[in-house]
Amino acid sequence: MEKLKCCVQTYAWGKKGMTSEVARVYAMGDPDANIDDKTSYAELWMGTHPDGPCQIQRSQKKLSQYIAEYENSNHRKVSPERHLPFIMKLMSIHRNLSVQVHPTKEQAARLNDRDPIHYPDRNHKPELAYALTRFELLCGFRPADQICANLE
Repeated sequence: MEKLKCCVQTYAWGKKGMTSEVARVYAMGDPDANIDDKTSYAELWMGTHPDGPCQIQRSQKKLSQYIAEYENSNHRKVSPERHLPFIMKLMSIHRNLSVQVHPTKEQAARLNDRDPIHYPDRNHKPELAYALTRFELLCGFRPADQICANLE
């Protein structure tokens, strides 16, 4: 088992400084973490996404490289990096978030092929939420034609 050095996303909607569960967990896991009271700590990412890849703490190697090397050592030839089809996130939310709309797996792959700079992830984004504290969530909106009909 290896200890991970995770990535923090500092989006404006996150809680600031050590009031953020993200900042507290990040500081516990990374002895070099410097938590700033004015910075919003929104998400702690555990995965291989190019915008926030984890590293193996002992070697500083990216998790995607570590997985690929492990698979290669077992006589499975894979690319130099092996990406997970998900990101596990710890979120600390201070303000309302925007509506989240994600492509299907097929759409994500097409978008990535066409424009990898703006769509770096080939995977869809199935989501599972487990609340550590009280929160409100809107989920399962009606189809667009039903919403439009209700507005008329």
